[in-house]
Amino acid sequence: MEGYLADFWPRYRKHGERRWKPSTLAEYDRLFDKHVGPDLGKKSVADLSTKDVRAFHKARSDTPFVANRCLALIKALWNVAKEWEEVQGENPASHVKPYKEQSRERFLSGREVARLFE
Repeated sequence: MEGYLADFWPRYRKHGERRWKPSTLAEYDRLFDKHVGPDLGKKSVADLSTKDVRAFHKARSDTPFVANRCLALIKALWNVAKEWEEVQGENPASHVKPYKEQSRERFLSGREVARLFE
């Protein structure tokens, strides 16, 4: 594939519009626009290396949740490019280990409790 990752994004997004919920689409747009695009957008999907992805992921180590979601998005983008036969080989994101995420305890709001009992 000759184009940049930023050029591939609109095609991938259009591919996902039929499959994703609007909230998922909005989150992927936010992740790409704020993180993936500015840092990796000028890289060709075919030229994306594990070293590039690992450095990108490490740069976001202070926000593990965001880093992991971006990693998953990059991995999915690359897999679709391979499915469309635009790249060959192994996914460069597949060897980057996601960060452990801190789980959190959540409590129902008063409104949610009321709805539960309805």
